[in-house]
Amino acid sequence: MNIHKFPFVSILIAARNEQDNIIDCLSALEHLTWPKEKFEVLIGNDHSEDNTKTLVEDYIKDKSNFHLHDINNNSPPLPPSPSETEKRRNGETEKGGIGETEKRGRQVTDSSIHRFTDSGGGRCPVDIEPALRDGGLGFGGAGKSNVLAHLARKVKGDYFLTTDADIQIPENWIEEMLKGIKMQGSRESGWMHEQTCNHATMQPSKSIGIVTGVTLINGNNIFHHLQAIDWLFALGMIKALSELKIPVTAMGNNMLIVKKAYDDVGGYEYLPPSITEDFFLFRAITKKGWQFKNLFNTGVLVKSVPLSSIIELLHQRKRWMKGAMQLPFYLVCLLFIQALFYPVIVTALLTLKELITLPIFITIAASKFLLQSLFIALLLQKLKAKYLLKYLLIYEVYSSILSVTLLIFYFLPIKVRWKGRVYSA
Repeated sequence: MNIHKFPFVSILIAARNEQDNIIDCLSALEHLTWPKEKFEVLIGNDHSEDNTKTLVEDYIKDKSNFHLHDINNNSPPLPPSPSETEKRRNGETEKGGIGETEKRGRQVTDSSIHRFTDSGGGRCPVDIEPALRDGGLGFGGAGKSNVLAHLARKVKGDYFLTTDADIQIPENWIEEMLKGIKMQGSRESGWMHEQTCNHATMQPSKSIGIVTGVTLINGNNIFHHLQAIDWLFALGMIKALSELKIPVTAMGNNMLIVKKAYDDVGGYEYLPPSITEDFFLFRAITKKGWQFKNLFNTGVLVKSVPLSSIIELLHQRKRWMKGAMQLPFYLVCLLFIQALFYPVIVTALLTLKELITLPIFITIAASKFLLQSLFIALLLQKLKAKYLLKYLLIYEVYSSILSVTLLIFYFLPIKVRWKGRVYSA
């Protein structure tokens, strides 16, 4: 095997309090079919309060391409990315938060970024509960985006992938994700990332800069299976919109990024503070003109640990909704229509009896269920997860109740709790 034909790939993992999952994650990465000389795994320990660090250190001690990095109070401030430094020298800024770092309260020079934490500067871009404002949470957002920003500066090759510590990836994950950016007619191995030309304007256009795979919740009870269907339904809708060239989001637990595209937006540290860092990175890259790809097949299917309680699920979805509310208005409207479908038609049945009779109500509800179930069934068939088909009727009830509950929960003044931290923004 000629390993020179394989591009070097870095895999980034931000880990916080993952002692129950991290070894399964690393074990799956160890069994990748990609040549070991051509990939590295960078694990960022994000102030873990359990045995995550110890377990990782012990597991990777004899693995030369696995590296653990502690991201803590002593982590050095990062210099600006080369692209952002050049922009400031040329006097270039961008509207919308990217590039306008001074306006977001960050002190930026050509030599360093001074992070605002409790111990330095007294200000944090994302409002984190004071007791949880560790050092290293400040720039580029809180926690995870800070860790990924540090790890991304250590990337060696032209591509890097991100996943989570509670994820297990398939053995051919790297090559399958790289297929998302493989260019026709490229030289040698076919992995060269080149510019194409927009013949309508005769201007060079950027090629694919970010690729997203698909996630399956891997559980053993009805609640876990309903989460799995919910994930696949959402990802299936995102895939359908992506085929129409409508950008929605990427999923940071299963994502490939072209390094040039990442550098083009300045990295995580130049994005608006957010607890949905994958959404904002995706939006920044696509706004820069880079194309995107959503893959939906078993080769890029990763398996995730399910959430154990409704409360945990609500906090996860509230976190997601903070990103979803940044979508175009028409997409936000579609989300609300989906969430309020049954409350609206039930209200119509009770208040507009002359227009909405019981047979009409049943026809509308049945049509919605059948069309939705057919769509999900096709997704399950494609991913070889037909065992979930028997839960589709229960899922209709589950999703309807969850959607209304989530809308109420989203607008309540309850702070988001995630990975042992509390966020209010």
